[in-house]
Amino acid sequence: MTQHRMGEAVKSTVDAVQKQLSGEAGEKGTRGTADDAQIAGIVAAWPEKPAEVAGKLMQKYGPPNEAAETRLIWHANGPWKRTIVYRDEVPHNFPKPHTDLLEQFIDYRVPLGRFDDLAAYGRERRSGADEGRDLRPVRHGGDELPRPQPRTRCCSGRGDGR
Repeated sequence: MTQHRMGEAVKSTVDAVQKQLSGEAGEKGTRGTADDAQIAGIVAAWPEKPAEVAGKLMQKYGPPNEAAETRLIWHANGPWKRTIVYRDEVPHNFPKPHTDLLEQFIDYRVPLGRFDDLAAYGRERRSGADEGRDLRPVRHGGDELPRPQPRTRCCSGRGDGR
């Protein structure tokens, strides 16, 4: 690595740490909400189960911040950093066959010495349907709205993360 490239790498790292410490780092999300008529039109064209989950989420959190033909997105809703409900259900076989249509995200600081444990936990949880897909902290079929369940035990060394 040339001296110039090394200097740029150090500068970038310092900038990233400063943003993290100041609270400026990370996803900001959309502050406004999507248009009610647009949301109604989108959800009316969805299959029954995703439309039902979208309705439950709107009752609980209000209109989404973003709406697209294939998904509705809420930012900073309740305990969640972000919630996405998808029109298209994805078959999933763990712990039993079902479909996923809801993703919910949390911020969770993993202790430095536990990254390998968290990665191993994620690999153990994947089924054939998930190969090559990025698994989020909480993915759910939408039968009921889940509560945040970070992989605390895995990351703290207190168990297997369930």
